[in-house]
Amino acid sequence: VIWALEHQNGRVLWKQTALQARNVTSPVGVKAGILLGDKTGWVHVLSPQEGTLIGRLAIAGGVVTPPVAVEEGRVILVISQKGQLSAWKITHDS
Repeated sequence: VIWALEHQNGRVLWKQTALQARNVTSPVGVKAGILLGDKTGWVHVLSPQEGTLIGRLAIAGGVVTPPVAVEEGRVILVISQKGQLSAWKITHDS
C-alpha cells in the first residue's frame, strides 16, 4: 500500500491499494507525478494530489530499483532486472 502523509503532522492525505501485491520500488516524485516500478516490469505514475493511477510504462523484466529522474525531472531512467536501460522524456507537465 502506498500512503501520502502531510509533512507537518503526519495526517493521511491518500492511500493507493491497487499496487499492494506488486513489490513496488521506492517512489520518485517528478512534475508529471509519482513514479514506482514493480516486479512485473511496469512503471506506474500516480497523481500526487489523489494517489490515483494516471499512467503506466512497460519495460522488459521486473523493476528492482527506483526510477531515476534526470534533466530536472524531464527524463526518467529505469533499469530492469534483466539489465535493460529504458529512458522516457516527459514533454509536458501533467
